[in-house]
Amino acid sequence: MTIAAHILSFYPPTAHLAECLVRIAEQNPNIKIVFFSSTGYKEKLPGNCMVQIISPAIKSSILLHYWYNYKLPGLLKEANADIFISENAVLSFKTGIKQIMLLPEWFTDDKINYASFKNYRKRFFRYFLKKAAMVLTANPVLEQQLKVQFPKIENIQTTFFGINSCYHAINDIEQQIVKEKYSNEKDFFAANVSAGNQQDIIHLLKAFSIFKKWHKSEMKLALLLHHLTGLNAIPNLPTYRFKEDVIIINGPGDLECSAIVASAYAFIYLPEKIITGNFGLYALKCGVPLLTYKNNNTFAAFGEAAIYAAKGESGLAEQLSELYKNESLKNNFTQKGIEHTQLYNWKNASSILFKAIQ
Repeated sequence: MTIAAHILSFYPPTAHLAECLVRIAEQNPNIKIVFFSSTGYKEKLPGNCMVQIISPAIKSSILLHYWYNYKLPGLLKEANADIFISENAVLSFKTGIKQIMLLPEWFTDDKINYASFKNYRKRFFRYFLKKAAMVLTANPVLEQQLKVQFPKIENIQTTFFGINSCYHAINDIEQQIVKEKYSNEKDFFAANVSAGNQQDIIHLLKAFSIFKKWHKSEMKLALLLHHLTGLNAIPNLPTYRFKEDVIIINGPGDLECSAIVASAYAFIYLPEKIITGNFGLYALKCGVPLLTYKNNNTFAAFGEAAIYAAKGESGLAEQLSELYKNESLKNNFTQKGIEHTQLYNWKNASSILFKAIQ
């Protein structure tokens, strides 16, 4: 059998399809895998894998349509491919071989975000769904959203992709090093801030004010800024009463971010539209209690492993206070988070993909 695949990346955190297929190749040396990619691979691949560079790189909807429908069929024929897998949310109308569409984490919001080449994907997506022998999603949130918007879909399944391995629980000494660096050795809550959730962060700041008034504690609040910079990224922060207890961390890389998340007293995840559950899952995998708002999407992602607050500053403040006062509650949700994220591993994801291929 020969498997052909168009992949977006060979490297974390977006190497979902590549990660699964390399594992399949290692376990099945009789299967040949051809990767179509705009970038090469610097590390050694199994001997039954090869990479074909897409040139020119696909940078427009016209090139996207041309490559999938006029270039790809010939490449599949040359490779003698039995199946084609795409994680680009696009399929070919011009090949008769079995096709699987694997939808990565960026391909979602409550009304389906088609990301780059949005108009092209939006125009043809329902036809891609009909063309696909199987649709695999990165997480249960996306599976649920697709079933709501496209209720006739039957051939859809969640793969539970593995979580970036740099996110894991760390020991007390490692946590202390992080606290010395960022929070003057004090405990801290942490939250991620992006362009989509700034208004909810205002609610969090108000909740933190209520918490500070209730407990007179030295607790800090670390805000991890992504694609934002400086104090002005958060409205009213310069005049915030407890701004000295707010730690701004600009664009932390994976290793830095994982250490901060794993050292937090609790992680508050307030996305405007839950996209991947990434930071929520990262916190759970690190054994850090997760506080979020409850809706269909967050519950699909986190289940009973998260602590759910009523929307707004009062609900957040109450749950922050309860976590702070109740050590057994904190320990209970630490364990629940670790157990929940065991679902998300590359061995399971590879197995699900291989069954779809067969």
